[in-house]
Amino acid sequence: MKKGLFLSYWWTLALPIAAVTVVTVRAHPSPPSVNLGAKPGISTSAKVEPRMTPVRSSGPTSTAPKPADIARTTGAVGQSSVLLAGSPALLVDGLDPSTAASNQDFAAIEQQASDGDVGPAEARLRQLAGGTDLAVAARAQFLLARMYLMNGDTANGQRAFQDFLTRFASQPEAPLAHFALGEIAYQQGQRDQAASELREYLKSTLDHSLDGYADFDLARISQDSGDRSGAISLFQSAVEAGVPLSEDLTASSAVGQAMLASGHASDAAKWYGTLAARPSNDPTSRAHYEFLEATALVQSGDEPAAATIFRSLLQDDANGADMGATVNALKSLGQSIGDFEAGEAYLHARQYGAAVQSLGVYLDRNPQGSDAATARYDRGVALIDQNDGATAAAQLDRFVSLYPGDGRLGAAVLLEGKALNVAGNWNQAVKLLLGFVAQHPTDASAPQALADAVQYLKSASQDTTALQVEQQLIATFPNSPLMPTAAFDVGWADYERLDFAAARSVWQSVLNRWPTNPRSSPSLLWLGKLEQRSGNTAAAQRDFQLAWQANPGDYYAFRAHDLEVDAASQNYSVLVEPSPTELAQEQSDLESWLATWTNPTDVERDLPYLGAPISRGSTLNRISALAAIGLQDDLQNEIKQAMGQYSSDGRSLFALADTLDRAGLTTDALTAAYQLLMISPAPNAYQSPRLLQRLVYPFLYRDLITQSAQKYGVDPLLLVSLIRQESAFNPRAHSVTGALGLTQFEPGTAQGVAARIGLKDFTLDQLYQPRVAIELGAAYLAGQTKAFGGNPIFALAAYNAGAGSLQSWLSDNPRQDLDLLVEEIPFQQTNDYVRNIYRFYDEYRFVYRSSPGK
Repeated sequence: MKKGLFLSYWWTLALPIAAVTVVTVRAHPSPPSVNLGAKPGISTSAKVEPRMTPVRSSGPTSTAPKPADIARTTGAVGQSSVLLAGSPALLVDGLDPSTAASNQDFAAIEQQASDGDVGPAEARLRQLAGGTDLAVAARAQFLLARMYLMNGDTANGQRAFQDFLTRFASQPEAPLAHFALGEIAYQQGQRDQAASELREYLKSTLDHSLDGYADFDLARISQDSGDRSGAISLFQSAVEAGVPLSEDLTASSAVGQAMLASGHASDAAKWYGTLAARPSNDPTSRAHYEFLEATALVQSGDEPAAATIFRSLLQDDANGADMGATVNALKSLGQSIGDFEAGEAYLHARQYGAAVQSLGVYLDRNPQGSDAATARYDRGVALIDQNDGATAAAQLDRFVSLYPGDGRLGAAVLLEGKALNVAGNWNQAVKLLLGFVAQHPTDASAPQALADAVQYLKSASQDTTALQVEQQLIATFPNSPLMPTAAFDVGWADYERLDFAAARSVWQSVLNRWPTNPRSSPSLLWLGKLEQRSGNTAAAQRDFQLAWQANPGDYYAFRAHDLEVDAASQNYSVLVEPSPTELAQEQSDLESWLATWTNPTDVERDLPYLGAPISRGSTLNRISALAAIGLQDDLQNEIKQAMGQYSSDGRSLFALADTLDRAGLTTDALTAAYQLLMISPAPNAYQSPRLLQRLVYPFLYRDLITQSAQKYGVDPLLLVSLIRQESAFNPRAHSVTGALGLTQFEPGTAQGVAARIGLKDFTLDQLYQPRVAIELGAAYLAGQTKAFGGNPIFALAAYNAGAGSLQSWLSDNPRQDLDLLVEEIPFQQTNDYVRNIYRFYDEYRFVYRSSPGK
């Protein structure tokens, strides 16, 4: 890029910016390499022209928040709190009060706000902000401004930051205050004020974490005012500094289009090539920039280079939104690309409509072509993904009829069955699948065909026929790993008829053939219960141990484990807190586990977060800085876009979860950690590294939960499990049925419990206060536990479905057998609820409490 070329592109910003598509789907004790004091550049061999404006001098490193500088709270990851319940603590270096007393003051204030006592927290901050200790006063004033913004009080937040700059303009946090005021002004349409504040932020030598935001807003302000050349330069600066993906696409397209419109297509190609080469890209954004690079190369006259890139994109699954344009570009370049090749490319890019059309054209022209079989099969797949079950079934039936010797025959029949079921023809689907098994009993897909038939029959409430098919599966394919699931259902039907001998026989066959299959846990649990009922203690213990070993972390495995060790009589220790050394080891263990399935290079293994793409840009720094300021909209936008951009990248999800957790954004960290768990090879949280379990099962509001649990005599870990299930720790949660707060009380129930425990002047708004919601939840849970003989799991069922429903179910369960109740709860929601909370409860006990049995 030649210096000064941007000046010739100014007029092109009058043209519309090209539309871009954003697809939205969230041991290194040493600090991450992200540095808030250094401006991140674009790492690539292609040259990027230095920034033109504004000019910044070099200076000391930033004192803004750095993820690695934030000490992890011992005992419960992310339990550090906030000046708003559920929001992050202020993470600012450089404003460290000099006395232990002041530190205790701020800790107490944060605790107050976390507990929902925002008024007293605000009053105390005002008092400290008016004191004579400069460091303490500055910190209090900044926290006060942040608290207002986190609570949605923009007017007071704006005034508080203005007061901060009036009194503490020389403090290291002044740039962040300028940035906050600039963003607020911009959102309010006060363009001149916004520009002034954002330029003040950009002048600073102390902080560069949010440069991209400032540059992007200034670019739009310049664009609106007619300063085209200034806007171009600032858009480029925003891209170089780092902004969320949607803004990155907008800004980079503006710069590239300006170059193209001014006849500098080669410069545009270099620009897009530079962007495509960034190590922080996700596959989709990389493919998009490569597409733009190739498009620019066409305009520059370098058609061979463009064709090479387009060809590679044709095979790139990440080239989703641009695949149609890629196909058209190749055709316009005179490249040979047939309908079959185009259809396959569309299918891989998940553009199912285009795939159906292209493959259909190919079949019309080449019904006996060499690729006709694959075209019919893949067209059926695409139609299913379009939810066009009837057409998909017809297409796949044609494949089955024409290619009976094809190796994909069984898979095609399974897909045809799925398509018929999608179309509502479950009976035809079942007939097809059973017929296939009769004709092809040795096909590898035959056991799955029977299993699919069972599911379609169950969904149609044809339970008797479903059992008959399961019996066929057991008899015909006893060596199939699908057999244990069918065996449990058949054995359970026998058990319900009180034919315990028949049930034992079926479940014993699971023990004999599949003792280590994860699907065997239900049968092994109930076989153990039958042995226990018969007085065969040793056999029962064996079966319970096998159920646990088959699938540790599963609901049935947890139940078996608790029955084996007689959990009710175990003397669990008090809550435990891991030491910093233990936490460091847990992080090392998690990264070692990540390396086994994300395959980092040798170089990446030595980088923070194993060289995760997200950690090689500025996203993590921006999140930390926005959390420190309290700009909720920008913060949540960053998190949402990061979750979408890196939803399939395990290392980036860990880096994101860890950064969010260190910033006190516990619920957001939970979301990112859960997504990591979902894409990982771990079958459940229990079989994942301990640190990931802490992130997925955080112990937020620990003090409040412990206090209320002690007051009302319930296990604090049962209470936190309930909150994890009910609201995922969101204090502002509300359901479609009108349930409110952390513990999801409906108004009438809440008022009744509040009156019973003597909570005076109670209003429904108080359900959004963690202190009140948790106390009400503990009191209600204690009452239900007492009402149902001290069984906390019965109490949870009553919590969800109501005491009347539970009494009705127990009337048919004279032994009050918990496992029998769970199997026979008629409400699927309550059934899932009880199983989930039971798993949560055991997970929390495993992570936060030591036990002789674990």
